[in-house]
Amino acid sequence: MMLRAFWAYLRLERDWSRRSQPMKSSWPYTSLRLAGGLRPASTQEDDVSTADMAGEGWRRIVRLALSDGVPRRALMVAAVIGTVLNLINQGDAIFGDAPVNLAKLILTYLVPYGVSTHGAVSARL
Repeated sequence: MMLRAFWAYLRLERDWSRRSQPMKSSWPYTSLRLAGGLRPASTQEDDVSTADMAGEGWRRIVRLALSDGVPRRALMVAAVIGTVLNLINQGDAIFGDAPVNLAKLILTYLVPYGVSTHGAVSARL
């Protein structure tokens, strides 16, 4: 980790006369100062803008997950894939005398819905 910080310092710091000043780094966790070792890369101003962007990011993700037919397609995928998986996993309980596990039944439909929604949102980000 220390070597990675050193190479980032050498790569990003172009003006060797300002080495004692904190560098602006795209590396999110740490940056290297000449005399100070490792320190947090962000300042208080950066934290505010990062918090604002994080809130806006979540709003955008929710908006994408609820728009342009994503829920409808995810429900169709969940219905088909969930039914097939339930027949495979609980076929003996559905067609036989064993009790059906309701938690498994619900989760088997929720997982394909979540995966389908995640894929659609990821493709649009």
